[in-house]
Amino acid sequence: MDAVREDLYQRAKELTSYLRHVGSVSECARSEPEKAIARSLRAAAYLITYNLVEATARNAVRVVFDRLKDESISFDRLTVQLKLLLLTHTRRKSPQALAEAFANIATDIVVKVFEPGALFSGNVDARTLRDTARKIGYKQNSTTGRAAPALLMVKNNRNDLAHGHKTFSDIGRDTTVPDLRMHAAQAIRYMCEVVRNIEKFVKDREYLASG
Repeated sequence: MDAVREDLYQRAKELTSYLRHVGSVSECARSEPEKAIARSLRAAAYLITYNLVEATARNAVRVVFDRLKDESISFDRLTVQLKLLLLTHTRRKSPQALAEAFANIATDIVVKVFEPGALFSGNVDARTLRDTARKIGYKQNSTTGRAAPALLMVKNNRNDLAHGHKTFSDIGRDTTVPDLRMHAAQAIRYMCEVVRNIEKFVKDREYLASG
């Protein structure tokens, strides 16, 4: 998990620096062109914040399956939650692809079926992360209630920008720098807890069925 945590810290550092710059530009903007640039920069902060959330979630979950691969854990030794998740993911592959991929189905189904991208693809908010914790079996965050509105705002604004539903100017006009800082702080704090929960899950080998 050290690499996941380091990546999170680096992204958080970049986001903090970016918001500092956005604050300076927004404060100094006087002319209409300067204000337009400030609006676009404020809107872009949602893209950076969202990328931090999704990348950290994807990287952290991948650690679980890397551990299963490294230890050659067979399907029958996993918890019911993980078995269900893996069986769900087999539906995304054709029988031909599965037959060609599996040499030893008991272990290959664990390491060759799961796709992190199927869990996280532009849809990450507190609800998604809570559902993922339930599906895999690690502890759900205790800070969900406080962070949920911020993560939902980040996701929705990111998607509106990514799909062209709103312009950068539209979103930047309705966003203040204090809002962005609050959303970023909630996102960073929330993802730090996700990393800690998954780290404990892996360290304590909670992916194994009891008995």
